[in-house]
Amino acid sequence: MSNEQRATSNEQRATSNEQQLSLYQNLKAYSGFFKDTNKLLASASGGAATAVSEGFIKNFNGAVIGATYSNDCRNIEFAYIENLNDLQKLKGSKYAASDKRIFVNGTYQPVFKFAGDKLNEGQKILFVGLGCDIAALYSYLEHNKINTQNLFTADLICFGATLKKVHTDYINSLEQKFNSGLTNFTVRYKKFGWTPFYIRAEFQDGRIFDEVFYKSDYGYAFANFANKPCFSCNARGLNHKADITVADYWGLTEKMKGFNKNGVSIILARSEKGQELVNLIDTDDFELAPADPEFIIKNNGAYFTTRKKPRTYDSFVKNLNEFGLHKAVSHDKIITFPKRAVLFALRLPKRIVKKALKILGLWDFVQRLRGK
Repeated sequence: MSNEQRATSNEQRATSNEQQLSLYQNLKAYSGFFKDTNKLLASASGGAATAVSEGFIKNFNGAVIGATYSNDCRNIEFAYIENLNDLQKLKGSKYAASDKRIFVNGTYQPVFKFAGDKLNEGQKILFVGLGCDIAALYSYLEHNKINTQNLFTADLICFGATLKKVHTDYINSLEQKFNSGLTNFTVRYKKFGWTPFYIRAEFQDGRIFDEVFYKSDYGYAFANFANKPCFSCNARGLNHKADITVADYWGLTEKMKGFNKNGVSIILARSEKGQELVNLIDTDDFELAPADPEFIIKNNGAYFTTRKKPRTYDSFVKNLNEFGLHKAVSHDKIITFPKRAVLFALRLPKRIVKKALKILGLWDFVQRLRGK
């Protein structure tokens, strides 16, 4: 490395460190979970988004706009919630792309326009969405010169939503398999606690189906294939626009203070409005405690980084559109098997790898490659 390159690298590293330090200084972090086990189990993590929403409706006479499944569970859209009982519609993570529309009074409307109209009426609004949703909302309101004094926002740390067709194909496959329509669906069912995630589907005829999310076609697609814009997402790191960010408290272990086997949330407050939202939480109902923002962010990589586009992305999308989800996933598993096998082998103890290579007659070949 030349002196010029080294100087540039050091300057970039210093800038990055300064940005991260600035980020931690501007954030107040909290962790927590619902004390009521039933409420906690109905939440994706600790229930922080619901706790904030409850406080917002109770104390501000406000309304909440957030993502929900359509009545037939085929689409992810937005709902307008004015009373506590309806907040259950917003519970649970949604892992596919949403339609930017909201169903109100029997008709669909563009969700950002609807939010702007409500703000113009003087209604206090808490808008809960992904980082890109919040950025788009603020852009719309600024462009239309709508006053945001009564707007409060919460975003969710996002790995990148998968394609909408992944969700609809999976729902279609379930209804075909069971020959019954869905009445309820979630990808974050807590069958045995916080993890592993389970899919749970409830049908009109009363039957219930569940499977481990990441062992399903849906889970495979979500883990590997996001919407194309997600690979260049700008709503991360210092570009988070929301008053608070809510997520799972990844990195927390059983031996650490504040752990709950049924889920724990984190809240990052970055504005005065954000602190107001935290202060609205009913601590008789929700176990709220201060947390370390640096630890939280280090264990939530998606706060800063976007995922990389897989080399099989285009072929997966082509197969998804032509043959459906199951065949697209099956095909991708076949062509990526060698890479996955190597990654699996690298995680095995060296003595096991050595023994396996000897059994396969490849040990001497590998040694020659290594120059031994």
